[in-house]
Amino acid sequence: MPKWSKMNSKIGPPARWEQMQMSIFFLPTYSPHLNPIEILWRFCKYQWLCKENYKTWTKLKKAILDIFKNFGAQYSINFKELISKNTLNNIQFNSAYTNFKF
Repeated sequence: MPKWSKMNSKIGPPARWEQMQMSIFFLPTYSPHLNPIEILWRFCKYQWLCKENYKTWTKLKKAILDIFKNFGAQYSINFKELISKNTLNNIQFNSAYTNFKF
């Protein structure tokens, strides 16, 4: 049974999606770069928290709560742009890999 036959009942045939200039592709099993909570944590860990915040549990908790309280005002992420960029990079990588000839 082809892959699409199981999905057709839920999402419709691929031709219908192509008419709407949309495509479906399968993500790798592990893709944190496309998961919004992983993106948020990466920003917290590498951009918004500093070494001082990690000295005690209390300081870390306070810093993280501050980020959550001020998210959108002081701290922000353009998820749509990041996910679009990461998805495009993933598609380009997959197509380069599948077109590779030995």
